[in-house]
This record gives sequence, C-alpha cells and structure tokens, in this order.
Amino acid sequence: MWCGGKEHSSRWLSCLLVLGVAGYNLACSGPRFLYRPLRVTYLPHLVKGLPDSLPPRRILVLFPLDERQGLAVKKGEVPPVVSGAEIVSARQSVPAAEVLPEAFYPLVGFRGVSSRGSLFIYGPPHFSPPDMPRLLFYMSDLAETVQGALATHLSEVGLQQVTAVPFSHPQDRPLDEEIQADYALGCAIEDFRLLSLLYYVQTEGSGFLPVLGPTWTQVGLTLTLYRWPSGEQLWEGRVGESLTDPVPGDDMHLYGTMGEAMSVALSRAVGSFLITQAVQDILARR
Repeated sequence: MWCGGKEHSSRWLSCLLVLGVAGYNLACSGPRFLYRPLRVTYLPHLVKGLPDSLPPRRILVLFPLDERQGLAVKKGEVPPVVSGAEIVSARQSVPAAEVLPEAFYPLVGFRGVSSRGSLFIYGPPHFSPPDMPRLLFYMSDLAETVQGALATHLSEVGLQQVTAVPFSHPQDRPLDEEIQADYALGCAIEDFRLLSLLYYVQTEGSGFLPVLGPTWTQVGLTLTLYRWPSGEQLWEGRVGESLTDPVPGDDMHLYGTMGEAMSVALSRAVGSFLITQAVQDILARR
C-alpha cells in the first residue's frame, strides 16, 4: 500500500514513537494531579412529558444546600476516592504551579487510570498500571448551577414568575423585604459526582497508550415545595439520574466531554420535577 514515500513513512514513525514514549512515561512516571473546572449547564426540554401549561403561579427558587459528603479538599491535597471506586488514591502533595489560587476546591469527580480493563500484549517486567486519580474536576458554582437549572426548568411551562433568591429556607427570608410569591422550591444537593476511567493498551514497541474507558455520573437532589410565605411543606421528593457512557454493551461514547455528560445527568434529574403528578396537582389548585 502506497503511503506517500519515505518522508511520509518517517513522519508516521515519528508520531508513533512520540505517542509510545508519552504513553510509557504516563504509565511509569510518578503521580501528577491536575485540577480542571467542570462546566455544567441545564439542557431544556430534554425530559419528555412536561405539561403544556400550568395556571399562572409565582415561584421562588431557594438557594440549594450542598449536603454532599467530602465537599472540599484543602489546597495542595488530593482527597480520598469515594468508597467502592476501583481507583485507590494516595494523599499526595501537588506542586504549587498545578493548583489554582482558591483555598478550597469543591470537587465533583475525577478521571483516573485503572489497571482493570487494560490490555497487554505480554507481561511487562517493570510495569504496574497505577490505580489513582489523574485529573480532578471541581465546580466553584455548583449551587448556583443547580439553582439556575431549577429556575430554567420551571420557566419551561410558562409560569407567571420564577425568581431565584439568595436564601435556602422560607424562614430565612429578609424580614424587611416583602417578596410576592405563591410557592417556594427548596433543594438539597445530596449527590453530584463523576468518575471517568482511562485504560492502558500496550504497543508492540513496549509503549503504553491511554485509551478512554467508561464514564459514570450520578445526580441526586431532594426537592421541597413550600407554600409562600407561610413555609408550609406541601411536597418533598427525590429526583436523580445515573448515566453511563458508553451504555453497557456498547463501545461508542455519546458525549464529547465530561461536562456534557454531567449536564445531561443534571438536566434529566431536574427535568423530572414537573412531570411528577403530585407536583402538577398542587400547582393546579386554586
């Protein structure tokens, strides 16, 4: 097969050599941890079955409470991996150049390297794939993102007024300010995490190339609907979504980024609120 002559073949050989060396260095070098912000947005109309319209109602979207376990990690440290994960992390110092200036990192997940699922042509004598996080994802605006998603979701059905407020419970409202509304929607973020794996594939030249493995996302929110301004609880329930990419039994990834996968999970979780019949019945009452 003609590949464009010696010059073209030489370029291909050089590229493969660079990839092989990079993969080998990644596999055999010591752990390096990087932090990266995860950009998550609400995707409207992702969930089917929303009511065409609801009676004109004024709803306040309260500021979500973050009730996740292991919310933050001190600057320069790597947190323990969640229980049950296949990747085991060691608490290691992170070079100052690789950390952002914030004092705390609200972590939501990580991408790591796993020896399980890695493919070896022959048993390497001095290589043991590390099982540890490599890239840690954080969101400094998680509560604001969830509040914005809820507000956008409520606006999908044409409610009269949807307003995001900076307090988390009706009893915390400013006493010197009169806020006109019929209902208030509270939220507790109980689960918001992401895990993505990289596997190693060994090349014939004794190099090791990282290959993207599966990604798992999990979102769990407890929502509470109050009557305003009395604070009477009218409904409480949990909405959530688990997403695996690729879907089990397939090897084709559907989402191009970790943020996209997390956005779909959040949108499906939030989007299930207004398809709940009990919620529709409450909002339809006079």
